Parts: sequence; C-alpha cells; structure tokens
Amino acid sequence: MKEWVLPIVMASLGSLAFSMFFGVRSKKLIYSAIGGAINWGVYLVFMEIGVMEPLAYAIGAAAGTLYAEIVARIAKTPVTVFIITSVIPMVPGGSLYYTMLGLMQGNHEVFAEKGAYTLAAAGAMALGIFTATMLFRTTLALINGAKRIRH
Repeated sequence: MKEWVLPIVMASLGSLAFSMFFGVRSKKLIYSAIGGAINWGVYLVFMEIGVMEPLAYAIGAAAGTLYAEIVARIAKTPVTVFIITSVIPMVPGGSLYYTMLGLMQGNHEVFAEKGAYTLAAAGAMALGIFTATMLFRTTLALINGAKRIRH
C-alpha cells in the first residue's frame, strides 16, 4: 500500500498542473486533482489484483469518468473539464514515444510492439470513458423519467 502513495500523489499533481495550464480555477482545481488520483488509484488496484493491463486502463478511466460526471454537476462545469484533466496521468506517453522512435529508426519490431501497446491502452481508456458516460447518462435519464411519471 505504501508504494502506491507516491504514484497516486504524482498523478494528482499532474492533473492539477494540467488543470492550471488549461485555465481551470478555484476549487475546480482540487476536483481535477482528485480525479487524477482516482483514475490512477483504480488502475493500480486492478493491476495489483492481476487484471490485464488494457482492462485496468478501461476500469480506471471509467471510475474517473463517473467521478467527473458527478463533480461536473456539483461544480456546474462541463464534464470534459474534469475528464480531460483527470485522465492525463493515464496517457501512455512513454510507449507513444518509443513507438515513434521505432518508426523513425526503422525498427519495425519495436514500432509494432510499442504501437500495439499504445493503441490498446488508448483504446481501453476511450472505451472506459464512453461506457461510464453512457451508463451514467442513461441511469440519470431513467431516474429523471421516473420522477416525471410520478408527478
């Protein structure tokens, strides 16, 4: 558990920094930082229990998206503000770099290996964000529809 503290704090600080860069203000900065911690923390938990890495990316992104959907309504802010800034720590930048390096050096093996990993991670994150958004908004629509029927 102790070895998780530093990566989660760094993910939170990374989200905070990107939020500041994108002009997010006031307590919304804290919301973004917490989102980064949630994304990365959930990813680490699922990696620890032995889930395949792309699935851990998807679940982490989904957890962060659910958080972002809720916080966006509390803060009366577009949800993309919190999704984008909180998913930043999960972006597979290192593997993207090595993918491009392999391409530029003509090393097709590295290019294919790192490229496949990068695409799997990015695709899994996109799928997690999409799934969580659709589940949240469908649930919200069903709840709101049920309220209208009762009145």
